[in-house]
This record gives sequence, structure tokens and C-alpha cells, in this order.
Amino acid sequence: MDGDPSLELGRLLFGLVQSLRQHMLDVVTELDLTPAQAAALRNLYEPRSQRDLATRLELDASSVTDIADQLEARGLLERQVNPDDRRVRLLKLTPEGEALRQAFFVRMIHDAPPLAGLSETERATLQRLLAKTVEPRDFLTVPTFRAKAR
Repeated sequence: MDGDPSLELGRLLFGLVQSLRQHMLDVVTELDLTPAQAAALRNLYEPRSQRDLATRLELDASSVTDIADQLEARGLLERQVNPDDRRVRLLKLTPEGEALRQAFFVRMIHDAPPLAGLSETERATLQRLLAKTVEPRDFLTVPTFRAKAR
């Protein structure tokens, strides 16, 4: 680099994003999930229809059906009749599915390599700086991967 602080900052930010992305892939693998299954779990913090989940994940309905079938076969979710519209099935996490969902978040947040070397004070400073530069995102509803079900 030519010493330009803006270029160095850009490189550091890209490094952070890549590190977090790799960490997410590692966590997904450790939990024996595909990225698409993990994205589904993240978005099933409340029961929702397959159509709604497909929209959130930016996947077609058949891919979400495959994902739901895979998670259901593992005992992580169940399909329920929507009490407001009996024609619609809702996807709902089982207690095992919710436990896995929570384990995912614990691993993602508490074990994130880029944050490991920071003190609590440094983490608070980073949080304040980030809050000044970007809008917070509810990463529960934003797809991380635009992946096929398998």
C-alpha cells in the first residue's frame, strides 16, 4: 500500500467482513448445517410460512421446501397449521431447533475471531464507532447466503 489511510481502512474493513464470513461458515459446519439451513434457523425466531421464509431468504419455494424437509427430518422444526388460515402451514422450531439456533448465535457473537483480542473497553469503543457509521441491522432477518438448499 502507498500509505493512504483510506485504502488501509478499506483493506481492514474487507478483512473484517471476510473473517466474519469464514467464521460463519466454520460455525455452520461445526453445527452440521448447510448455510441455507442456518439462514432458515436464524429466521425462524417465530413461526412463519414457507412463502414468508422464501421471501426472507431470497430463495424459491421449492428450495425452502427442501430446507424445511431436511430440518424436519433432523427433528429441528415442525409444520403446523396456521390458525388464521388453515390452508397455510407454518414452520416452527422444535425445542431442539431453538437450542441449535441459540448455539449458532452464541458461537457467532461470543467466539468471533476478530473480536477475540479486544478488551471489553475496546469492544464498547468499536460498537460506538460502528454505530456512528452504519445502521444497525437485525441479522435475524437478513439472509447471509443466497445459496441453494443443498
